[in-house]
Amino acid sequence: MKRKLRSNYEYGTFRWAVRRARKRGSVVVIGHHYFHGTFDCLKESMPRYRAEGVEFVKASQVVR
Repeated sequence: MKRKLRSNYEYGTFRWAVRRARKRGSVVVIGHHYFHGTFDCLKESMPRYRAEGVEFVKASQVVR
């Protein structure tokens, strides 16, 4: 159950970040690859968001 709750949190946070990026033009999201929920969320969500026109880049390309 704990893993499922964490996974829901990550998906919600990712959806929030995408909405914010669409509104403001960009957003920096920091994730930790060693948390399986974060990795699973990215693996499952990135193709869908890419198809919707979201571009994923390194943080160094966004920060000034």
